Amino acid sequence: MSLLTSKGPPISDTPYSKAISCIFDNLLPTRVHGIIELTRLVEAKDPETISKKHYVFCLFQDYLKDRDSYVYLSAINGIAALGTHCSEDVLHVLCKEFLDISSEKTDADTEKNQHKISEIRMKIGDTIVKITKKLGEMAVIHKTTLLNTMLCGCRDNDPFIRTSAISNLAEIAFILNYRLGSVIYEVLLCIWNIIENDKAIECRRAAVMVIGSLLKGLGKETLVQLKENLLPIYRILKSLYQDSNEDPILKLHAQIALEELNDIVDDFLFPKLEIRRNIIISEMKQNIVFK
Repeated sequence: MSLLTSKGPPISDTPYSKAISCIFDNLLPTRVHGIIELTRLVEAKDPETISKKHYVFCLFQDYLKDRDSYVYLSAINGIAALGTHCSEDVLHVLCKEFLDISSEKTDADTEKNQHKISEIRMKIGDTIVKITKKLGEMAVIHKTTLLNTMLCGCRDNDPFIRTSAISNLAEIAFILNYRLGSVIYEVLLCIWNIIENDKAIECRRAAVMVIGSLLKGLGKETLVQLKENLLPIYRILKSLYQDSNEDPILKLHAQIALEELNDIVDDFLFPKLEIRRNIIISEMKQNIVFK
């Protein structure tokens, strides 16, 4: 990677070359401007920039090592812009950054700096979701990476990161049309632990909301996908809803999830039957004459 920054490229008049020239400048504001301009060229699908997408990706990735948060976030936005052009590399880097970013970026001794790190990580999580939305059905090939990243985030020490990861988990499941495969059991186990043991009320609210989202998304497939987990889900939702000391917002999420589950079971036990009556007119030998 040192080859990228050892010597600036020759200057030419194309927008791409001008942006690259700024990136190699000695002044920090000029370098950031170069990153932003290069990001805009990627978003505009500039032919020269897209043809060198892997080089551009390496440049952005190298700037993730910068301790300045302004440079770092600009590089994150640049990598996100490349999401539809080299999705596998982009998601791999962003997921790694979401999990690994720590005191290496800023001194986390103070509460202010720790909050700053949390904001950056949540922004990266949002960026991952945005790229997943852009990929649409193609995102299913990255299912394992995406879900495992957010499941790890759900176990983070920071309650803000846990809440963000839980919400992102619901978003990604929705984008994947809830085709989670066997990972759905890991998701349920994670949600279970959060509801029962997490001390942060925001995390517990988000966890109950994810259950409601899963039930709604799976629909009739709930009975097949969840099987033996249905009864424990019903019991814990009912327990939360009936607890008078429980948080009112959490109880509302539990009520919505219970109603969704009841609708699914009702549709299975009492399916709506369509009543049809076919009227057949036999062939007439003579034409009917209206007077």
